[in-house]
Amino acid sequence: MSADVLAFRRKTAGVWQGWNTIFHSGNLPQATTAIAGVLAIATQAQVNAGTDNFRAVTPATLKGRLDAVLVGSTTEQPGLLRIASSAEVAGGADNNSAVTPMTLRERIAAVLVGASTTVAGILRISTSGEVAGGADNNSAVTPLTLKNRLDALWVSATTVVAGVLKLSTQAQVNAGVDNSTAVTPQTLGVRLAAVIVGATEGVAGIIKVATNDVMIGLTNNSDAVTVAKLRLGFSILGATNGYIVLPVWMGGLIFQWGETSHSGSDTKITSLPMAFPSGVMKAVGGTFSNASVGPQGIIKAVSLNQITTYSSGGYNVSWFVIGW
Repeated sequence: MSADVLAFRRKTAGVWQGWNTIFHSGNLPQATTAIAGVLAIATQAQVNAGTDNFRAVTPATLKGRLDAVLVGSTTEQPGLLRIASSAEVAGGADNNSAVTPMTLRERIAAVLVGASTTVAGILRISTSGEVAGGADNNSAVTPLTLKNRLDALWVSATTVVAGVLKLSTQAQVNAGVDNSTAVTPQTLGVRLAAVIVGATEGVAGIIKVATNDVMIGLTNNSDAVTVAKLRLGFSILGATNGYIVLPVWMGGLIFQWGETSHSGSDTKITSLPMAFPSGVMKAVGGTFSNASVGPQGIIKAVSLNQITTYSSGGYNVSWFVIGW
């Protein structure tokens, strides 16, 4: 059996060491995955190609290959990424590191908070019951649940059900038969202006009540007289000595009457039942208790508040005075 001689030396710290010789009896086989043996050193090209399975990769060729394939990842090229820190995930500016499930969860928990009236956030979708209840303020109404709610509320109004109404046209307001539309101030105003007109001798309409000044003026023909206004200024005293005061719209004339007692041939002054406000127009008087004799009494004078009579035989003198 022939012997194989293997000679080798190492390079340490850049210095080649002495030769070492190994003697081996018999031929050395080529190494495989199943047999220990000798291997040739692969070139860089062979390492890069990655198809040779019978040569050895050295640290230098391994580094060359790793440097070529283990490059940083970009949006256009796959490669290596480091793990992003929590601060980098929160900052959202780093584009050269990888987010892990833990840092992703931390970030989501920080930003995906419940929405409120002062904080933007996430909302769940409201149920139909919540939309109908109208009390929940922490969920979102969808177009469907909104439509369903509006359909339930948006009903036509009737005399017994509250609901919506369309506006009446002017023709509908004028006709006065529609009971399902709403009258506006404008259409009402137009209608009232057409029917509520001032009353005249030839047209039925509205009329205001006359004031006292109107009654006194006696010229107004557009105001209404009430019962109270008909009595304006009227008064009466139904007594032996009394009076009747006509209303102011009848001139305010005052009629006074009375009787003055006399015990002999004398003159008497008697107060009128009421004082005339302005003046005396006429006064008449005399005796009538004894028809067999002529008049025995006369009126001598009349003032605003007194009447003076004279009797020649002790007869009572009756009198009647007109004034204003």
